[in-house]
Amino acid sequence: MNHASPRNRRQRWTTVLFAAIALLASAAAWMTCGGSARPNHAVRDAHLARVVAAMYVPTGAPRALVVFFGNDIGFWQPHRELAGDLAADGYAVVGVDIRPLFASLPARLPARDSACAAAIADLVARSRRELSIADAPLVIAGHSLGAELALWTGAHVALPRMAGIVALSPGSRSHLDVSASDLLQREPTGPESFAVAEVMRVLRDRATTVAIVRGAHDRFGSADSALLANGGPHTRRFEIALAGHSLRHLTLARPVIEDALSWVLAGGGVEDRAAAQARLSAP
Repeated sequence: MNHASPRNRRQRWTTVLFAAIALLASAAAWMTCGGSARPNHAVRDAHLARVVAAMYVPTGAPRALVVFFGNDIGFWQPHRELAGDLAADGYAVVGVDIRPLFASLPARLPARDSACAAAIADLVARSRRELSIADAPLVIAGHSLGAELALWTGAHVALPRMAGIVALSPGSRSHLDVSASDLLQREPTGPESFAVAEVMRVLRDRATTVAIVRGAHDRFGSADSALLANGGPHTRRFEIALAGHSLRHLTLARPVIEDALSWVLAGGGVEDRAAAQARLSAP
């Protein structure tokens, strides 16, 4: 005999229903995921291989070259899964491990800043030669500390044919280093650190298109009001429901990231972008 109360039976059925929905969502995500986390291009350039963790290429001509900076623990599995999916959708992706990149820089400012800018410009140029994609539009992207580096890159490095930036989960302060504070998810406060909102002002003045991708439950989401205000009309926020800072589960994150990437490549929806670019390039 079943002595469970009607309330307990409803709770059990609710649990079963949610489990079934989660199973169906996982199956749908598996069926629609066209990429592989395993890189499909072996890096030939020995210098490039020191900082590039993985390269992914599409079957045809790429829609764009995406240079993606990993977070403070590297270009980890969720980044690789995302890169594989993007390659399946026609993008060439260069996954960068920022740890050896930062380790190669001088210890002191301002030499560290200038060396970082030169290293990134060289990385992008070598990646284009490596993949034989000289004319594809460029998107600089990254996650967490890598997102902050992507924004810094847009403000400090002149890169040909750059369409814009996709920044996943950036904070309000950053630095060109991987330290214990980063691993503990604490924002740096030292003299070498910088306010990301100040970087956004430079990007606004350069009419750079910036997509900020944020999990709805990201603890660093409070940074967005200042980032959007300083980024101006070329900046837009894309929210991932149910996600936190790490974005380790791409079932919900991937389509939002692809929407952000498409928006950047379309010019950010700003009608006067060509006029703004002409103004900026005028003597």
